[in-house]
Amino acid sequence: MPLRRAKRIEELQAATQTYDLVLTGDAPLAQALNRRAPGAQLGHRAATPLTYARAGLDLPDKRRLFHTVIHETELPWKTGAHLLDLCLDHWEETGRLQGVLDHITTQRAAAEEIVDLLANHPSGHLARVEARIPEDLDVAVIGKEDLTGLDRTVLPDQADVIDPFTTDPWPFPELALMASQGAMVATLEDHLTRANAAETSLVLDPGSPLQPLVEAMLQAKGIPYQHEARLAEDAALRALVRALRLAPARNRLRGRDVRGLLASVGEFLPTRDDGKRLASLEHRAALGPLLTFWERAQGSSLGEALTAFTDWTDRRVPEARRLLEALALVDAPVNQATLDDLTFYLDTFEIKTDRTTQGVLLASPRSTAYVDRPRVFYLGLDTSWSEEVPTRPWTNRGFHERRSRSRFERLLQNGEQRAYLVQETRAGQVVTPCFHLHELLTGPDGPLERLERFTDLPHQRYAPRRLAPRAGFLAQPLGLPAPEVESLSASALDLLAYCPRDYYFSKVVREIDQDHFVRGNAFHDFAELYLSHPNILDEVGLEEITRVIMERLTPFLEEEGRPASETEVRIGLSNLAAYLDANPPRPATLEAYGDPPEERAGNRLAEALGLEVSHPLAERWFQAPGLGLHGKVDLIDGERRLIDHKSSKTKDSATTVVRKATGENGDHPPRHQPIAYLAHHRRAVGDERMYVTLLHFLYNIGDVLQGRAKLEDLTTTVVYHPMPFHAWLATEDAFTSLASSKDRTKVLEGLGYEAYRGFIETHDLPSFQEKEEAVTHESCEALLELCQEEVGDYKYVLNGVESLFATAVRLRRAMLFQEDLDAFEQRLAGHLADLSTYLATRFPVGEADLKRARHPDLLLAHLKGGHP
Repeated sequence: MPLRRAKRIEELQAATQTYDLVLTGDAPLAQALNRRAPGAQLGHRAATPLTYARAGLDLPDKRRLFHTVIHETELPWKTGAHLLDLCLDHWEETGRLQGVLDHITTQRAAAEEIVDLLANHPSGHLARVEARIPEDLDVAVIGKEDLTGLDRTVLPDQADVIDPFTTDPWPFPELALMASQGAMVATLEDHLTRANAAETSLVLDPGSPLQPLVEAMLQAKGIPYQHEARLAEDAALRALVRALRLAPARNRLRGRDVRGLLASVGEFLPTRDDGKRLASLEHRAALGPLLTFWERAQGSSLGEALTAFTDWTDRRVPEARRLLEALALVDAPVNQATLDDLTFYLDTFEIKTDRTTQGVLLASPRSTAYVDRPRVFYLGLDTSWSEEVPTRPWTNRGFHERRSRSRFERLLQNGEQRAYLVQETRAGQVVTPCFHLHELLTGPDGPLERLERFTDLPHQRYAPRRLAPRAGFLAQPLGLPAPEVESLSASALDLLAYCPRDYYFSKVVREIDQDHFVRGNAFHDFAELYLSHPNILDEVGLEEITRVIMERLTPFLEEEGRPASETEVRIGLSNLAAYLDANPPRPATLEAYGDPPEERAGNRLAEALGLEVSHPLAERWFQAPGLGLHGKVDLIDGERRLIDHKSSKTKDSATTVVRKATGENGDHPPRHQPIAYLAHHRRAVGDERMYVTLLHFLYNIGDVLQGRAKLEDLTTTVVYHPMPFHAWLATEDAFTSLASSKDRTKVLEGLGYEAYRGFIETHDLPSFQEKEEAVTHESCEALLELCQEEVGDYKYVLNGVESLFATAVRLRRAMLFQEDLDAFEQRLAGHLADLSTYLATRFPVGEADLKRARHPDLLLAHLKGGHP
């Protein structure tokens, strides 16, 4: 599959050495030819039409022409930049400036103003129009097809055209198929050294994720490489613009809004303050200088703000001040409009502040056809290598496509040693080869019919060599035994069961203070306090307690959101008090519970009100290493009921609670708390029927505001039966529970309890987990036959029997039974055993949906399957 063979730079030098002037549209080629010119030269013998026309003069580029536009016209910056770009592009493409006006219908007066300015202002474009090559010079043009319409105006009438290609074919090289971008970088690391840096070039898309990886590797190895620093990338300037943009919103900002800004200037704000308003964090030392800067910047000019920023951070940005002077913004006020203009300018025009010319050359595949280095690595060769053709009405699409294709063909043939590193897939998607490969490569019968991936081309799979382990980032075994975890809380078990890596990060990353945590803890404190002091609402008052809680919430609340939050607090307190009044906890003596350990005890609300809390059934702690659990129960109501206070504004049904507790929650995290507490409580009270009541005291806020609230709407209760479900199904309790509709009642009354129990105890029954399985099970048909014999062959009997089995499924899924707790304890033991393994090795990510994890930003999606 041959391409045209491109002439080497040495061949082009030999073909042009007798000419006085050599013109080419490729600047790197002109530089390479000048480096090979023998003897002393006055000026450059090879040049692009632009460099020849400039004749060494420092003429304004597009950026400095834009300065002229904004200084000499009244046009908005974005309008001026857009029209300037149109005018220069048309001029470059066609060689004519005035012709652009034929294509501009809106803002024509502004366009005429810019055309007139360009026609009378020195520039590289105007210099080419005015350039004249002396007739006595012998001129050669390499690759005339690369020259734009404006470039061609420089050419003399008589010039020899030199084809950059020969008539010989060039066989397409073998590709090195790499597994990943990391493998590409590792391969480069194997071959690049400080000694060969000046002989090496890397051709890659500068906008790809690969370039920063390559640069990081070169920096880490101390290998010099050619690169340019840009003002828009300056960290201090970005911090200045960010700080000025945040200033108007300072009263609404939270810690998370400024933590990155502060870190960029060497100041640090604790992560736990992310959710708090800045007004509540004024005591933080890191915030003081920022607040001072904002005070100085308020009502100031950009120049004064830059001075204030320098005083704050001790970071000088001389290029920024020169830029403000060039744009006449030194005395401009600090406001949204000027910041928008400045940001637009930095995003639109590249301002180079530093440049290194030594070391590895990083070349873009879209801007050149020649790389004058003996060793060339081509990285990628994908669709990003194709030049995007402009879509303006004057664009000669054929010219751009031919030039881009010709450049690509020549580019592949640079260097004496070449390597072509590509990827077959990236992030699970097939990498599409550069479109020019489709155009250029031909098979025996013409153009390739199929080129969808790099494996359709000659290739060899490669992997970087494995280096011997070195000290540094490798783990150093300390010879210490892995810690043993004897018990887990229900919330820790949720994390471990869903995503072990998420559990790990919950232990090493400090939780951020958030308003719902603070609000929830305050309500729990009130419930415990109310049980110890039943008359507290009369003695202290609802308003005072609300005020104390709101003080704790103030750092998190916007001023406009405070009334709504205060209403929620007041309703939540009232609901808790009303429920506890209507359902005072019955006494219980349970040795399996005690006072929480010191680090888990404490009641901030009681401390704020100067009161003591002491209630034998509230906030009871349990530690059960034999089971593998520990936790704190909000309230114990008698021997057989546990109550848990929930501050969420939603309420789950009993079926949903059971589904979450038994780990049957699809790809959502489990919520083991009810079943975990029951597993411990049955050890405390034995095989008894037990209840878990979830009190959602914020669920009925809307009903309260409308005056139609009902206390019973706040609770969801899950019942535990100390027997298998099939055994319970034979009890009178189940018989009564099933008779909850007209058809079912008539069927069961006609059948009678004894016949019902006999049937249940003597038949093989379904699992009653799925309705379809239950109503189609053979036992359902058997019960129908029995009922038709005992009750009669009526339609309601058919409907009633099917409804009995469907209702049994609903009851099974809304309650907990002995097998559920047994299965939970087995799973818990398995999780603890896994945890011991993870602590000695590493924590896997598992198959969790990472969007539902607690720390999604710390979990790597490509490691979902197991150990990294």
